Amino acid sequence: MKPYKHWTVNAAHRHARGQTTITILLGLHLSLNGFKVLIVHDHYSACAFQSYRSRWKQASASSPEEKWRTSQPTMLEGWQAIARMAASQQLTPELFISSTIPVLPQLDRLELQLDGQREQDSRLPYDSMEAETGITEIAAAAYDLILWDIGYYRERESAHHNVQMSCIHLISQDEANLAEFQAVAKRQSSFSFQAAVLNMHDPLLTMNIRYAKRKCKDVSIHAIPYDSSLRQSMAEGMLIAYYLKEQHRHERGESVPLIESVDGIVREIMDVSSHVGRPKWRRDLRWG
Repeated sequence: MKPYKHWTVNAAHRHARGQTTITILLGLHLSLNGFKVLIVHDHYSACAFQSYRSRWKQASASSPEEKWRTSQPTMLEGWQAIARMAASQQLTPELFISSTIPVLPQLDRLELQLDGQREQDSRLPYDSMEAETGITEIAAAAYDLILWDIGYYRERESAHHNVQMSCIHLISQDEANLAEFQAVAKRQSSFSFQAAVLNMHDPLLTMNIRYAKRKCKDVSIHAIPYDSSLRQSMAEGMLIAYYLKEQHRHERGESVPLIESVDGIVREIMDVSSHVGRPKWRRDLRWG
C-alpha cells in the first residue's frame, strides 16, 4: 500500500454511528474536487450504502446517461473478477477500474465478497486484498484515494497494515465515550495519520466540538451536523441527491453547515494526501 492513499473510517466505540454516511459524504466531496475515489465496502456497509441511495438510483435509471450506459457491453464487475485476474497476473489499473461499480464521475465503489470463515477470522478486509498478489498496489495506481468502509474492526497486535493507512475515527456526542476514544487513538498511534469526526446532534450539549478539541489535542477533530434534513434524506434513500443539492447551494454562495463541515475534513485529507506524488489539485484556488 502507498501511504496516505488508503483511509479507513472506524467507529471509535460501539456507540458511534454513521460510518457509511461519513464515508459517502467524504467520497462525494473528494470526487467533486477532482480526486478519483474508490469506496470499498464489506457486505454490511454495502447494504447500508444501497439503502441510502435506493430512490436516487431509481430516479436516475430513466435518465439518458443511464440508458446509454446500460446499453453498452457488459463490463467486468466485482471482487471475484479482480481476484481472478490478479491470480493469473493479468490485473492492470484499467481492468481494476472496469471491475468496480460507478456511482458518480470520479467516484466508484467495490464490495468485497468475503466468505463466512474469513469474516470470523482476525484478518481485516484489506488484508484479503493485500494477500491477493498486490491488489492494493494496483488499486493505488488506479485511484487517488481509497476509502475503506468496513462494518467491523478487530484489534490486532501487529500493525503491519496500519502503518500504511490513515484513519478517521467516529465519536458520538457523549462525554462518557471521550475517554474510550482517547485510549483507542493512543493504542492505534501506528496509523500514518489520525483524525476524528464528532456527530453533532445538538451543538448545545456539554460534549461539543470545543470541549472535544480541548481534551484531545493530539488528534485533529471535526464536527458534522446531523440535522433532521440529513437524517431524513438517509431514511428516504436520497442521501446522494440531497448532498448534491446542498453542494449546489454552497456554490451559489449560501451558507450550508453540512458542506462547510465536510469541506474542512476533505481539505485536511487533501493536505495529507499530497505526499502520494499527485500533482497539486486542480481546484486549490477554491480555498484561496
